[in-house]
Amino acid sequence: MNNLSNTLPESEMEAEVEKEKVTDLELIFEVFDGRPYYSIKYKNVGEDYYHVGYSSYDFKNVLKWKNECFEQIKQDSGVDKDIVAASIIHYGIDNQSTVCMEECAELIQAISKYKRGNPNKENLKEEIADVLICIEMLKQMYGIPSSDIDRWIGKKQKRELERMGANELS
Repeated sequence: MNNLSNTLPESEMEAEVEKEKVTDLELIFEVFDGRPYYSIKYKNVGEDYYHVGYSSYDFKNVLKWKNECFEQIKQDSGVDKDIVAASIIHYGIDNQSTVCMEECAELIQAISKYKRGNPNKENLKEEIADVLICIEMLKQMYGIPSSDIDRWIGKKQKRELERMGANELS
């Protein structure tokens, strides 16, 4: 009865794998031979290129690897908060609030066109960028700290998991 579990010290058996620190991570879905195939596309901290790996026909395996093997490092959105503040001072809160509503409407329109078979990915990217800038603008204009937004994001995502069934990510 000489097996590996009896010969390794318990601390080595439970050794945690060091997670890859990534700045960007997404799940990829493809079809091979009529079967869904899943992979993880990720960018390591300090690199300017992507890797694709941790692939399987079993989506649950890919989700498990995502949770066990990666630590996503939150990066700033790239929005210059000083430029946003300057635009609020220059144009005023009322005007910039209206601009934010209009930018959200433009994103809705870009998504609608995409769904109707007129995909313009560059326009979609532009409108997403506009809305991200507006999110920062709204936070500044209405005194909403990022930590409050992060707390709400956590609540919303927890609720989504509950709706889907907690077993979706386990």
